[in-house]
Amino acid sequence: EVVRIINEPTAAALTYEAHTDRRERLLVYDLGGGTFDVSIVQVERDVVEVLASHGDTHLGGDDFDQLLLDYVCDEFLKEHGVDLRQSPVSKSRMLQAVEAAKIRLSDEAFTNLIEEFIAEKDGTPLHLRREIARYDYERLIEHLLKKTLQCVDESLSDAKLHARQIDKVILVGGASRTPLVRQLLENRLGQPVHAEVHPELCVAMGAAIQGAMIAGVDAGPVLVDITPHTLGMAVVGLVNGVPSPFAFSPIIPRNTPLPASRSELYQTLFDRQEKVQIEVYQGENEDVRFNDLVGEFMLEGLAEVDAGNPILVRFDLDLDGILKVTAREKATGLEKQLVIDNQMSRFRRSTRESARQRLDAAFAASAPATALSGTPDTAVSAGAAPGSASAATGGEGLSEQLQALVRRSEELIAQAEGIVSHAPPEDAEEIRRLVREIHTAIAARSAAEVAQHVEALEDMVFYLQET
Repeated sequence: EVVRIINEPTAAALTYEAHTDRRERLLVYDLGGGTFDVSIVQVERDVVEVLASHGDTHLGGDDFDQLLLDYVCDEFLKEHGVDLRQSPVSKSRMLQAVEAAKIRLSDEAFTNLIEEFIAEKDGTPLHLRREIARYDYERLIEHLLKKTLQCVDESLSDAKLHARQIDKVILVGGASRTPLVRQLLENRLGQPVHAEVHPELCVAMGAAIQGAMIAGVDAGPVLVDITPHTLGMAVVGLVNGVPSPFAFSPIIPRNTPLPASRSELYQTLFDRQEKVQIEVYQGENEDVRFNDLVGEFMLEGLAEVDAGNPILVRFDLDLDGILKVTAREKATGLEKQLVIDNQMSRFRRSTRESARQRLDAAFAASAPATALSGTPDTAVSAGAAPGSASAATGGEGLSEQLQALVRRSEELIAQAEGIVSHAPPEDAEEIRRLVREIHTAIAARSAAEVAQHVEALEDMVFYLQET
């Protein structure tokens, strides 16, 4: 029985905001197999209104498949002198193979395309074995994705809205799972993209919610297990546009549905480099020093080759919050793994909260006798939610940079408490003084002064740990 026809943007919006009491404006980016649409949707108290919509009925995942098919077949033609597109059977097999490869490249940095007995030449069977890099695939489709951004701009213009007036950007359609889509949208709109609900199921779930509403049934919110923080690693890259050895390279973005698996490719910096340090962080800052270290290990015994030796790093995060990190030298297959149990994160969260309470107490006191009564086993904290830093002044109203500095100061306090009890009196007093200076700078909302005093405290802690 058909009781109502619901358009896809409305259904997608209901999946995310069916029970909101305040007005929300959503940008629905729907990139399916054969068509593309972007809609600006307003949701308020179960009322959904499409403010503007633009699209391209001749752009979608099928076009990506065709580009990848042409790329692979052109390479095969150069190598064997046989065009696989001329045989209906071979072309059909190749279309299925490249579509499967495209899907795998949403999560993997590389994938292998293998088709045995794909063709014949002079009575000799020919086999296709080719490795495809995500970089090459995204280079093929980038011009099409940039066309979708034009539709995004037109939709915002028609709705008479600026990007900053959009409350949430959501992805719909299987082709939107390509990582480059998220990257381009976040760069253009300046905010995170949401894909917590599987993009291929989002519309169907929204239609089910609408059906429940019509029937008078409270469907409740859609519950999805997601990762609350971005997970990545430290690399040499750009921080605020400046080359730095403390750049954060995200691998699993926050709000990714669980279980999740992602891989990225990195390269060695030096000729004959024999080992690489893998440092795993969680957080949102592009500088790893303001994120939380959750694990590290060394991959040793690398081949003695020139700089640029490819290292493939894979993160696997399960529903229990257990993260498996695998680093593999692509040329030799040499690999090493680290398993990070979520018990570690829970421990660090409790440590962070304890440190925050002690930091509040230290900030509240202004007398020189302020004490740091920590224990020697105090560890660097991890797992705090974005924006949860409060210190004495509260997290509300603090800039993102200042919140990151507050979190870093909490970590340093936790470390300092482990050494202050046996530090020389003058060093202990200097630590207390720096804590007071940090407190004053936070109260004044001066990120520059906070950074200066945090750096001084960091140097002091490092010096005392080494002596």
